[in-house]
Order: sequence, then C-alpha cells, then structure tokens
Amino acid sequence: MLDQFREMKTLHSALLVLLCLACLIPSYYVNNIDSHDWGGDFAMYIKQAENIVEGIPQTDNNYIFNSENAVLGPKTYPIGFPLILAPTYAAFGNDISAFIDLMADLSVLFGLMIFVLLRDRVHWVFALFVSLGISYHTTLLFFKREVMADIPFALFALLALFAIERKKWWLAGASLLLAVLTKSIGLSLLFVVSFILFMNRSNSPSIPTIDLFKKPIVKVLVVVMLGYFLLNYLVFQTASGEGYGTVWSDFDLITVFSNNFNYYFEFLRWFLFDSISDKPSGTIATGVFLSLGLVGWGISSFKKLGAFEVWLPIYVLVLLAYPYHASGLRFLLPIIPLLFLYVATVFGSLNKTAKPILVLLAAIPFLFTFQRASDLVQSWPKDVEGPQSANAVAMFDFVKNETEPESSILFNKPRVLALYTDRASMANGRYQSQESLINQLDSIPVDYLIHADALWNPGLDTLLQEQKTRTELLYDSAGFKVFKWKH
Repeated sequence: MLDQFREMKTLHSALLVLLCLACLIPSYYVNNIDSHDWGGDFAMYIKQAENIVEGIPQTDNNYIFNSENAVLGPKTYPIGFPLILAPTYAAFGNDISAFIDLMADLSVLFGLMIFVLLRDRVHWVFALFVSLGISYHTTLLFFKREVMADIPFALFALLALFAIERKKWWLAGASLLLAVLTKSIGLSLLFVVSFILFMNRSNSPSIPTIDLFKKPIVKVLVVVMLGYFLLNYLVFQTASGEGYGTVWSDFDLITVFSNNFNYYFEFLRWFLFDSISDKPSGTIATGVFLSLGLVGWGISSFKKLGAFEVWLPIYVLVLLAYPYHASGLRFLLPIIPLLFLYVATVFGSLNKTAKPILVLLAAIPFLFTFQRASDLVQSWPKDVEGPQSANAVAMFDFVKNETEPESSILFNKPRVLALYTDRASMANGRYQSQESLINQLDSIPVDYLIHADALWNPGLDTLLQEQKTRTELLYDSAGFKVFKWKH
C-alpha cells in the first residue's frame, strides 16, 4: 500500500512537471531573433567558446584590458559559460541565431527550475503561476535573446541549492561546479556549503574530524573547489580573476551600498508592478512585497537554516557592495523566485485557508505586466541595432581589409571588434583623462580609432576634437568613422 502511494505521488509530481513544461515551451518561440545588440559580454563569451573549439589559449582573444576602464570586464570571463556555448559554436560557427536559440532553451529550463523549487515548498498552483509569470515577463523575453551568463547561472545556482537541500550530492556537485564556473559570484555558493558543514560540526562535536571529512558534503566541496581551479586556471588558463580588484578603487563603499539599494529597488518595482511603477502605490506595493519576503525568510530561517536561507543574504550583500550595477535585473534573476517563495511562506505559515491568498498573491504582480508581455508576444522586434547590422558589417569589412592584422584599435566595444575583425582592441574610460588616454595610445601603441555615432563616448569625442593634427580620417560611412592615429 505504501509503495502504491509513493508511486502515485511520483506520478503526480511528474505530471505536474510536464504540465509546467508544456506551458513554458511556447516561450521558446517568443523573441528569437538573428541579431544582437552591441553589448560586449556576449562577444567575449563567444570568442572564448571559439578558442575552446580551436584549441587556442583563452587569453589570446585580442581584448586589451584597460585598468582605467575596469568595469568593462576582465581579460577573460570564467570558463563555464564558454564551455556551454562551445558545442553550439562547433556545430554552427559564429551564428548568433544559434546561440540565441540555445539561450531560449536555457530560459525554459530556468522556468522549470523555478516551478520545481517552489513546488517543493508551496502549493503547485502558486509555483506554476510564479514560474510562468517570470518566464513570460517582458524582462525574461528580452534577456533570452542576449547571449549572457545570467540565465544559466540562475539555473545552476538554484539547482545547486535545491540539490543540497535534498542531499542529492552528485547533482549538487555538478550544478555547483557549473555555477561557480559560469559567474564569479557563484563562489558565494561555496560559503553556503562551508556554513552547512560548520553547522554539522557544531551539532555533532563528538564526531572525530576524520569521520566528518568522509561526509558527502565535504567531498562535494573538495571536488567543486578542485574542479574550479583545474578547469578555470590549469586546463583553460583563464584570467577571470584579474582586473576586478581595481573596480572598487574609485568608489566609496557606503555610497555604493546606498546607490545600489535604490537602483535595485527601482528595477524590482518595475519588474513587479510595471503599470504603477511610477506611482506612489508602486513604491508601497514593492515595499510591502519585500517586507513580507524578509519576514518569510526569517520564519524559514527560524525553522531551519537551509541552503536557500544562508545564500540569499550573502548574494544580496555582494550585489549591494559591487560598484557596477548597470546590468540591473539580470543580477537579480536568481533571487526573484526566492522572494516569491518567502512571501508565500508568510501566508503558508498561517493556515490552510491561506492557500487561495497564495495563488492571488502570485498572480497580482504579473497582472501589472501582462499587457506589455502580451504586446511583445504578438509583435516582438525582429532585429536590433548592433554588430549584425549592414552598416556595422561594412565597417568591420573595412577594418579587416584595410588595417594590418597586427594593428591595435580603440573602439567603444573592443570585444565585439575583436570577435568580428580579429584585431586587438581596447576601450577608453568615458571620463578617462586626456593625458592618460594619449599616453596609452602612444605606449601600447594604438594604431586606429573608431567612432560610432550610436555609442556614446565623450572621452573619444574630446580626443578627436583636440587632436586633429594626430588623426587622419580613413573611413566615414553610415554612423562610423575610422581614423589613423599618428605616432
């Protein structure tokens, strides 16, 4: 009888997962395009994937890191996301539509992960509402057309925490390794494992240390740390840790905390309550939502300080302390499902009559964003202005055909230029001093300057205005100008 009950429960869970998957699959077909915005991160990821396939060292990517513009990114990114992209590159080459299709697949899996995670703790209807609400939100529909590490990181991070909670150690180890290899902030997950290990030790002080190290969680921690070091630094020899230290050099931590809190609050307000986000009611609603989430986190932590409860404050603190926040909601992706989980915890801790409230609560924020998402589903943009546009391709062709292969070029999007022209490239800091910029141009040395009307760069504008005797215009077409820099 017990076995039959377990089989029925397993079948019920499987059917719910299939139901969620069936509801998520249509999102795959929304907003899949064959062009990318200018960005820059995507080009680095694709270039690293190309290097993996071609057997080229990761640092041989033609990106010249500028310490005066450290927020642009390090010499390389961690190897995880390029490894995910590598099979697609091997099969289709540098085909942006193929990479965007891969992102659509990962987005569906992320939505499914949200459902599985919430279904484990709250009613399945609530879990389904939240999963679909996030997956069909305009934010996700736009994110999934960008070749970026945020969606796969959110997927792997939540899967790792879920596996740790369930003590599925093989799955925990694999997903943890993927998470820490995909984004550097994934290393925060290792603090979660270390904390749980510490708590196990505190709760069982009589267990010999040697026996403690035989526990599966210790093996997971060791394997993940070794795997991260071997893959990121020995096998592929990335430079993903270089350059980040200088990001903090020009910022006051208190100011950063304050600015980031306001910044993320604004984005979360827009995400949750789009149509009233610019009204006082939107601020109040978001404040109530976050307050309930904090209370729910406290309730869950009091009952059991699990992996999710430990990681959430660590991740939030890192977000608040990190000076670069221009990515907005992409950085919030892993914790938005957790906020819904903890809001649901507040009502779920009351009594069974609160279940209808949970379903309503899950639906309310997305009612404010439904119309915009509906409009996007019916007529999403077919292409965006970026490196695949005809004007950009013409400029790239000029650079490839009319500049020396060993030349170095200053351009606002150096990693994009490096990917599409195979030329060494750097970007100046927009407010970098002219003295510093000229010194770099002469000492590197840089041979060409590219100005793009669509890419704001006051530092380059000033240089071109004040150093006319040292520049020679070689190319001027459709928003792009290429100059020779005279040494």
